[in-house]
Amino acid sequence: MLSRQTIRASRLCCVRSYATGATSAPPMLLKIRADLKTAMRAKDANRLAVLRALLSQTLNASKTNTPINTDMQMLALLRKTSAQSRAASDEFTKNGREDLAAKEQDQIRVLEEYAGNVEVVGEEEVRRAVGGGCGCVEGG
Repeated sequence: MLSRQTIRASRLCCVRSYATGATSAPPMLLKIRADLKTAMRAKDANRLAVLRALLSQTLNASKTNTPINTDMQMLALLRKTSAQSRAASDEFTKNGREDLAAKEQDQIRVLEEYAGNVEVVGEEEVRRAVGGGCGCVEGG
């Protein structure tokens, strides 16, 4: 009869790991998570609501075919959310709801603050890079 020690030892040999390597979150998402904690401590309700909404949208996107893995995808989400807030603000203004329009403007301000932190390549830099690449091909 096998002892209990032998059975336990044989179970340990057959351990399989199905986990994949964890991908690192984009730096912008890490900053948003850190700022969420700061907003909680400061009791900044407007910023807190915006950051929670962004994290919620990011979580929902992670369950689709196109999860947010880069700062550029995060920037696209920020711009999309900002455009939705602008449209809502315009509708509120048209209907005489200045209080709700002001709330949307505050949200837009927070979104624009984060969108301005993402570094993007300017058109001139792209032209120089393409021109340099074409020069190498023509010269070779």
